Amino acid sequence: PALVPVHMTVDNALENVQACIRRARQSQQGEDSTSPYYVSTPQRLDQNTSGLLVVSTSKRFSAYFSKLLFEKTRDRLAGEHDASDEHTADKTNATGGIHKVYKCLVCLLPPNDYARNATMNLWESTPAPPPSQSSSSSLLTAETWSVGQAMQQLSSSVNQIVTHWLEPSHRAPKRYFADAPPQPTKAENKQGARMWMESMLKITHVGTPCTLVGNTASETLARQLWSGGKAAPDANVQDRIPHGCRAVVEVEVELLTGRTHQIRGQLAAMGYPLVGDAQYGGANPVENTNSSYRIFCPETDKKDLFGDSELLALQCSQLEFLDPDEGPLEIEDEANLDYRAVEARKRKRKHKEPKPPPLIESNRWNRFQLDRAWWTDFLEDYENDLVSEGDDAATTSLEDAGLTGGDTDPSNEDGGVPLSKEPRPDLLPNRVQLSPGKNKYVLVRAYLPPGTKAPENGDAHQNYWFVKSATPKECGGPYHGNVAQDLREWIEACGYEAHVTGGGRIDYDPNENRCVVYGFSYGFGKGNHKWAAKTIRDHTDIPATFDDSDNLY
Repeated sequence: PALVPVHMTVDNALENVQACIRRARQSQQGEDSTSPYYVSTPQRLDQNTSGLLVVSTSKRFSAYFSKLLFEKTRDRLAGEHDASDEHTADKTNATGGIHKVYKCLVCLLPPNDYARNATMNLWESTPAPPPSQSSSSSLLTAETWSVGQAMQQLSSSVNQIVTHWLEPSHRAPKRYFADAPPQPTKAENKQGARMWMESMLKITHVGTPCTLVGNTASETLARQLWSGGKAAPDANVQDRIPHGCRAVVEVEVELLTGRTHQIRGQLAAMGYPLVGDAQYGGANPVENTNSSYRIFCPETDKKDLFGDSELLALQCSQLEFLDPDEGPLEIEDEANLDYRAVEARKRKRKHKEPKPPPLIESNRWNRFQLDRAWWTDFLEDYENDLVSEGDDAATTSLEDAGLTGGDTDPSNEDGGVPLSKEPRPDLLPNRVQLSPGKNKYVLVRAYLPPGTKAPENGDAHQNYWFVKSATPKECGGPYHGNVAQDLREWIEACGYEAHVTGGGRIDYDPNENRCVVYGFSYGFGKGNHKWAAKTIRDHTDIPATFDDSDNLY
């Protein structure tokens, strides 16, 4: 289970897995037994994670298992590991005698909010790395981010080896960079400079996103996840949820190398921090007076306090390794066995048995697997609650994230509407189209395709902005993409390209001449509500206002 120390720490020598097993073995031999019992954990877990671990009661097995871990990393870095090894039914001849898969729950949040939440670059007096090393070039920008786009980027990494470079530093949080930095020279190595360590993992599965805003089921899930797995969430749990986090998704990762905080650091470097991980941007820091770990935060001009035992959504769910066999006794020992015994008797001292042979790899695999994590029940409750809440609740979040695919045009399936050869701004639709009530809206920008000649008395760089809200019945579906479909087809038929820049909701009451723009779109991202309200005011007599609050959907 999580939050249980695996081995001895500075302030805890007895209440840990290793010490408990040692005492249990000793008690089995009786109270009079005073001989020490060997217990080690060659496959260990951090205190705030959970899952499978390996406990060894033999020095030979500890050495054997450690060798498997070392050789897997060495062979992977040397390029000797075939990428297809993990998918073969018979792994006898696969390079690497051990395979570890972790299950985790990651946050989907915009890059600008991720940068605000992440603490890995907030070390006091630590210079920022060069831009070419600071992040992956595939990270989405704040302008292009949406839950749909984030899911597409994450899904495109499935079964691909993800490589980062770990900065040589003893302190945590660790910093991982996508671009290979210059390694120190031999002269610098002699002066104590350390090498950057290559780190590799493979994302093997990406689940279905679970939204955190939009209905009771989503909001309940958010409170449960950031309450440390408690069935009854804490009163201040809302302060723990990272700013801008719109959804979470379960991911399975195979660890190919063994580095400190590797999964936490690499996924965070990709823009997907783990739920509950305050050090890497997956939670807001919580004050813990028992903790001695502090990190400087320039936004508050003070050092924030971090808990030592924050529960992370990270579990070692699968572990496979080759079963060991007895290795051959060294020839030197066999040849000198009788001689040593005779010499020992001559010297009248106790005969010392020869060192046992080392353990070697067999062709038999040990396989262990966990099917459920501490957050599994919460995800299942979320799905059941969505169904029980009714159609409106089910279509306001999960289906909208379901994901319209960003700018994918539904009309393309039928060939779409042919573009006009000449741009016709006079045929463009009304700039503002609003339906009474609280409905989803999209903000669309129309512009000339590259290389297209501007219309007479027109500007080739001119943009036309459109705001449209509609009921599901009017637009033919519950998605923001359905709201945008007719508008996009019309704009494209006039010789322009249409780009949905974002969306949300519009509460429009024609009787009171009131209009409020707010919320966001899971598929297209949050619209520029200020610009949408201005567009409404410029082209109608409606005094539109906007609300940029993050907790509105």
